Amino acid sequence: MATSPDVLNDRISTLFFEVRKSRSLSQQDMAKSLKISQPHLSKIENGQARPGVIEWLAFCEVYDVPTELALEAKEFATFISALKSAQSRKQGASPADRLQKAVS
Repeated sequence: MATSPDVLNDRISTLFFEVRKSRSLSQQDMAKSLKISQPHLSKIENGQARPGVIEWLAFCEVYDVPTELALEAKEFATFISALKSAQSRKQGASPADRLQKAVS
């Protein structure tokens, strides 16, 4: 079953955001490493723009993300969960994360 464009766009936006946060990078720092503008990165993270193929490949190479990750739902969820866990351990869970865990 093919992944819909909207789902794929949501996954890519989430990947860019979560990878950046897990490495404690500013949008400016990540944009510079990918040779794109900070406003463009912001649009990618907010789902208002999609990275081009070259930008996607650069992101995957620079941040060690498997290129097919956005296509596979289970692997995507596992990867994002691992990033969030690492980030939580590094700086403590956010209030939203603690609330979500308490409600779950």
